[in-house]
Amino acid sequence: MSDDDEQLAVKVPLKEYEVMVKAVEALADMRRGDKIVVDKFLVRLSEFVRLNWNADVKELVIGINRRVIGACNYYQWSSAHKEFRYLAYRLWHIMWQWAKRRHPHRGAKWLKNHYWKRNGQSGREFSFQGLSLVDPSKLTVKWWTRPQVRTFSSPFDPAEIEYWNKRIPKWKYCGTEYP
Repeated sequence: MSDDDEQLAVKVPLKEYEVMVKAVEALADMRRGDKIVVDKFLVRLSEFVRLNWNADVKELVIGINRRVIGACNYYQWSSAHKEFRYLAYRLWHIMWQWAKRRHPHRGAKWLKNHYWKRNGQSGREFSFQGLSLVDPSKLTVKWWTRPQVRTFSSPFDPAEIEYWNKRIPKWKYCGTEYP
């Protein structure tokens, strides 16, 4: 390296560089949907259920749905679909513990028949008087199944109007045609 290159190079001490790398990795983990972040969310959700164990079932389901949808909206475009399945499993476990605590003298068969109703696809879902818990694994956007956009195509290019109008009905981005 010449003297000019050394003057232009940013000199960062090794410890500070390692701290920066760890911070960037932590942000990437959060965006990916790291299991530690999901576990922290589940601890807060368990605390909510524990504090409201005697509340009306509909209010409890609405509160859980609001929290789960909010968490899933944050990660829906990331590659966190495995964590979404894990979240669905842990949500089932939390609700099973809630049902056992709510009805300590009832058996497992009664609890299953009373709170978990059959749905068409995946067996059973927590449901009470027509209100059911959301399935986190169905809230993710399967971005890898979406068709890619042409690299040098713009919706504002008059030559590409036909291409963009063909994409709209299939994916319903805005519901209107491009000018």
